[in-house]
Amino acid sequence: MWTAPTLTALFAYSSRIQLIASPLLALILTASSPSDITSVHEPQDQAPVRPRCYRAAMGIPLSEAALQLVDGKNYAVLATVNPDGSPQTSVVWVGRDGDDLLFSTVEGRVKHLNMLRDPRVSVTVIDSRDPENYVELRGRVSMTPDVGRRVDTQLSWKYDGKDRGPSGRGPRGRADGGGQGHRVRCLSPVSCRKATKLPERSGTLADDPFGGRHPTSHERMTGLPWDASYHDGPAPWDTGQPQPAVVRLASEGGFAGAVLDAGCGTGENALHVASLGWPVLGVDVARTALAIARAKAGDRGIEAEFAVADAFRLERLGRRFSTVLDCGLFHTFDGGERPRYVASLASVTEHHGTLYVLCFSDDGPGTGPHPVSREELRAAFNPGSGWNVAAIEPDRVQTSYHDDGAPAWLATIKRI
Repeated sequence: MWTAPTLTALFAYSSRIQLIASPLLALILTASSPSDITSVHEPQDQAPVRPRCYRAAMGIPLSEAALQLVDGKNYAVLATVNPDGSPQTSVVWVGRDGDDLLFSTVEGRVKHLNMLRDPRVSVTVIDSRDPENYVELRGRVSMTPDVGRRVDTQLSWKYDGKDRGPSGRGPRGRADGGGQGHRVRCLSPVSCRKATKLPERSGTLADDPFGGRHPTSHERMTGLPWDASYHDGPAPWDTGQPQPAVVRLASEGGFAGAVLDAGCGTGENALHVASLGWPVLGVDVARTALAIARAKAGDRGIEAEFAVADAFRLERLGRRFSTVLDCGLFHTFDGGERPRYVASLASVTEHHGTLYVLCFSDDGPGTGPHPVSREELRAAFNPGSGWNVAAIEPDRVQTSYHDDGAPAWLATIKRI
């Protein structure tokens, strides 16, 4: 009879054996007695030590179907090895940063202690709509601190649509994150079960919620297009009022000439600036949001334009602007997307024109998803990309989940 301790020996074999270990593991779990298999409900009364996060770097490229599973709102099962060689499993939230798999847990829990002792893990991501569709990733791990709860916050927004805070709950209500987490890096080749049942796209707009464009990193993370954020009531960032930072800028004479609001949403900021007499164009990929913005403009008697536009293809507007506003868009793009977006903004901004970027900050408690550092702003908007950062000041972004707003940066950036 196969017994659970055999699992340790299987993982110790060559990479050729590791690639066929998955079906053997299923056999072991089926054939072993209940005493040989442990599914630990981890104790919740242990005091957290310090923030950490897990990063699993893929040893081989993932297929498009596998990426869709990882990026979707699908739960994952993390398997680690207990001291006696038996498997320990936990349901976890999972995300991705490029080719790195991310998840979070509390330092000192069983899974964390297991990985400190034995870095071999398996992560299986299961399609929430079809459990027979899944991908399995295996390898070795290393750990680094989750500074500022960035990974934990990102996953909270992906699965809960809000930041649950340092004392929040993870999957099934368990305290499985909330400020303490880990990154796991797979240092050996990863074994993948290729996802097989994701539906094919027909290529029509009705079947393609992204309208033929490549989904952004945020859309891949949530598994939904931006437009879906407006289908069931206001989005978390849509408070029904212009952002106080934008109102203050306008009162101080910060807007001049033709104004572009990139990622305008339902138009509150654009409508406020337009109400002061400036010609404003608000653009977004979310058609539902734009329809709401146009209805607001009509109801309020404000003259403003709203149009569908891809933030990475703003040159297609065929227009240039003296002032450009980005309120909550820049921080949704990952490091690979930012150069394209910055170049797109440069293509429609007049020389010596002004760009304002209001984004979530990494400084202070209660940060929003995708917090950005001052250094990241300066790195993106550098002279080589046609920009000069004039100032980066602390501010607040109002959301429906923050009573007093989330920490933010307000960057004033000049087009060279």
